Amino acid sequence: MGDAKTKERGPCIRQFSVMLPNRAGALEALMQLLHTVRIELLGLSVQDSRDATMARIVVSDADGAEEVFLEKGIPHT
Repeated sequence: MGDAKTKERGPCIRQFSVMLPNRAGALEALMQLLHTVRIELLGLSVQDSRDATMARIVVSDADGAEEVFLEKGIPHT
């Protein structure tokens, strides 16, 4: 067999799961909050249910986003 080279992996990307109330404007409010501290949304996946919405997001500044979530009491993992 030929030489098997392994590809170097890039840096880990942190993804946040944020629990939002299932109501109009909840996601927009989260995006506006991040925008005010100059954090950009890079990726988004949304799963909704009758009572709540789980938004999985990737942002430009994970540490900054986590700080904002903690300051504002936004549930996240």
